[in-house]
Amino acid sequence: MKPSKILDIFDFYENTLYIKKSNTLVVSDLHIGLEYELRKKGGFQIPLNEERLITNRLNKIIDRFQPDKIILNGDILHSFSSLNYPVKEEFQSIFRPILRKNRKFIFIKGSHDTMIENLVKQEDLRNDFYVQNNILFTHGNYRIDLPSKIKYIVIGHEHPCVEINMEKIPCFLFKYELIKNTSLIILPAFNPLLEGVLINNQNFTSPLLRKVSPDLFQPIISIGMGEPFIFPRISELKSIEWNL
Repeated sequence: MKPSKILDIFDFYENTLYIKKSNTLVVSDLHIGLEYELRKKGGFQIPLNEERLITNRLNKIIDRFQPDKIILNGDILHSFSSLNYPVKEEFQSIFRPILRKNRKFIFIKGSHDTMIENLVKQEDLRNDFYVQNNILFTHGNYRIDLPSKIKYIVIGHEHPCVEINMEKIPCFLFKYELIKNTSLIILPAFNPLLEGVLINNQNFTSPLLRKVSPDLFQPIISIGMGEPFIFPRISELKSIEWNL
């Protein structure tokens, strides 16, 4: 399959993945409460406006696609160990207006989501993965037994970005047939306060990818309203001395 063919199936926009046939939006790594944790530790005193940034960005994307279903693919919350009142309020402020519009939500637990049961309905929560048609969604923080006939695996967890002209830019990563007949897409982090991880600087952290080189992946960058740009594999970009 030519990489460009994935644009017939998916749209890559504002750090989210849109699945055209099922009218489904996928979002990963919101890390709600990151600003609260930074303030609590004394790292920042000026407002970072996390809630406003996430809300405005999410509403813009929903207005564009009008999805019937939204999949939150892990690390919805930031703190491992606590769920404080300001974080609860931020979560409710972001999602309450969207839930009123009768959209279906699926929340998939990530490594940070130890407290998410206190915020969502049990029937909307998945502890490990979720399958829709031939696509499997999992955060990526542990290995899973892959069901049969899965054509795509969609994960987050890695927060990938590339550096172009000394600027970090969040990117998707695509690997055609990571295993036979099954390709993989890695989503960038949705929270704009997370700067991302340069994909050439270290190996993947996901147990799904421990023996897989980032050099085999193709970055996909979505800028503005235009069509996403699919780059050659990382190894090819390095060979032509791209700043990756």
